Amino acid sequence: MAGKPGLREAQAAVDAGSAAARQDPNRPIYHAMCPANWMNDPNGPILVEDEVHVFYQHHPFKADWGPMYWGHVKSKDLVHWSHQPIAFGPSWDQGEDGCWSGSCIHGPGGLPHALYTSVGKDRPALDKSEQWLVVGSKDMARWEKSPANPVMTHVLHGKVRIEDWRDPFVWHAGEGIYYCVIGGHLVQDGKPKHNPAAFLYKSPDMVHWTFLGPMYSRFKGGVDARVGPGVNLGTNWECPLFFPLGDKHVLAVSVNGTAYTIGTFKDEKFAAQGNWYPLDYSDMFYAPHAFADAKGRRIVIGWIRTEKHPHWSGCFSLPRVVTDRGDETLGIVPVPELDVLHGKHVHVDGVAIQAGSARPMISSKPFAAVSGGRAIELRFTMPLAGSASGELVPPPFELALYEPIAGKQSFIGCIGFEPEESLIFIGNKSGVLHAGEGENVLEARLFIDQGIVELFINGRWALTNEIPVEPTTRLAIVAKAAEGAAVEFEEIECWEMKSIWG
Repeated sequence: MAGKPGLREAQAAVDAGSAAARQDPNRPIYHAMCPANWMNDPNGPILVEDEVHVFYQHHPFKADWGPMYWGHVKSKDLVHWSHQPIAFGPSWDQGEDGCWSGSCIHGPGGLPHALYTSVGKDRPALDKSEQWLVVGSKDMARWEKSPANPVMTHVLHGKVRIEDWRDPFVWHAGEGIYYCVIGGHLVQDGKPKHNPAAFLYKSPDMVHWTFLGPMYSRFKGGVDARVGPGVNLGTNWECPLFFPLGDKHVLAVSVNGTAYTIGTFKDEKFAAQGNWYPLDYSDMFYAPHAFADAKGRRIVIGWIRTEKHPHWSGCFSLPRVVTDRGDETLGIVPVPELDVLHGKHVHVDGVAIQAGSARPMISSKPFAAVSGGRAIELRFTMPLAGSASGELVPPPFELALYEPIAGKQSFIGCIGFEPEESLIFIGNKSGVLHAGEGENVLEARLFIDQGIVELFINGRWALTNEIPVEPTTRLAIVAKAAEGAAVEFEEIECWEMKSIWG
């Protein structure tokens, strides 16, 4: 189709914009992201020999959403990443307007096969979406669309009406058996009319697919799924993930944030065994993807939705290891490999703050020596105490972020705990904090990367936000104790974080 940009033009646009993006002082330095312009959902992480390749939704022509291509990065350690050429983009001459989210596995013949949602505005299909297949070379450098495309259309569903049908997640279940779940919602007569679901498909070769029905839906017989605090399952599910964890399976979907439930998968049926819980309490963390790394760990990487900066927008979350805690919830921690980024270090024991007062968590001189800017990891531990309800909670506190300007301190945001509703918060994002059995301390890891903030608590809660900061000033963190509630920090550590880009 004349005038439509191809891969060469897309790559040239990214290359041309990368210098300005690198020079933006608000650009994160230890979160993986595209060289320039727009990125969103991570797509198709795949292990190839000793390297992890991850793709992502990418609009290469400006720092805003637009026709989607698949960007590409790779890493040997899940910390340092290298940019690869854009893998593929829309086949304009075949009616494609964008290559939306999907997944990638080693398919027939051992070659990488990516299954993704193809969109085209001029198609007569129910909602313009089809599922297309693209096959890569062994070195991941060349990609060819399958001549069988589209490999999945709404014809598969017969009389079942599905809308917003997108984001295939595919896995290999044995010789000649491939499964795939795709998100969307059922449109039904009666109530509820829109029933969000993850739909299951089966194939012998990733080309010929059979629809097996809804694997799991929010409403069954009109009964809503059980949810824990901070979960809203909405009216449509995007970017479904489905993966084994020990003898169980995890289903995660993105809607008003990302939620998960743990259950069993048997005879092509999934049965949830407990409530739904947030994978991250913030809707700033969205559309994650999951894969097993060379160590057998289950790794999750999400998209952090950011403000639209002049030359870039969006980044990956820090890679997170998820584990089964045995209580229907996941353990969620950043990969330990991130410790290689640690630079200058300060360690302080026993910081006490009296009610109604504030003080630096780390004294100004050593903190200034550590921070040097706005890329740090902060770890702190505080005891939990009994509340009026008898539950163990931290005392109310705030970690206020300041920028020392001309001898003064300019407030830019805060992180803390609000006891009335038991909320841990970062700026305007929050989640309910409840102590688990045997927990009597709060152990927090706080990552600040320019304006990107990720908080992990007790190895099972995560909360993400962006707090805009000025580019020319240093960062300081001051802890505040609320009136009537003194706060004691047992231990505080802070590291300067190095860039992952060299």
